[in-house]
Amino acid sequence: NILHNGNGNHVFTVLIRFLYEGAPLSGGRDVTAEFTDGVLRCLLEMARKMQSFAPRLDIDMLLYDAHMFLVAHPPSKYRGREFRPLRLLKTILNELVKLKGEGIRQHLTLVPVESKPTLCSYLELVLQQHASKAGGAKPSGGEDISAIFDKIGSRDKDVAKEGFKLLYLYQ
Repeated sequence: NILHNGNGNHVFTVLIRFLYEGAPLSGGRDVTAEFTDGVLRCLLEMARKMQSFAPRLDIDMLLYDAHMFLVAHPPSKYRGREFRPLRLLKTILNELVKLKGEGIRQHLTLVPVESKPTLCSYLELVLQQHASKAGGAKPSGGEDISAIFDKIGSRDKDVAKEGFKLLYLYQ
């Protein structure tokens, strides 16, 4: 199984690139909903397991991949619209901030920070949110992030949809 035994860096890069290439507005390619859904599920699985392979993960490269996605698909283009790839990318970034805390800034070596990219703004926002939740409070709905990932990973489409809704409300 490539997700569990493969190099985490390569798997994240390939999956984010699939999302980038498969996301709307990327060169007008027709991508099936099943393809996008499969990539999202794989990325969710990787995000769930991130802690287990974090010591071997090239955070700099992962942040660069996230930056490239955000350059091609700025959040401002999707205001008021459902765009699951962007939401999932934000979830991955949240997990990275949980792992690295303030040290995440040291991993922006491949990102052109002098131009103040969306990625840096988002990371700063997440760091502020984590600082304000210093007590480790659960989200407003009381739902644990691992329980949300379990729902999203469900084979039942209705349960998975509910999981994505909870993930959206998680922040």
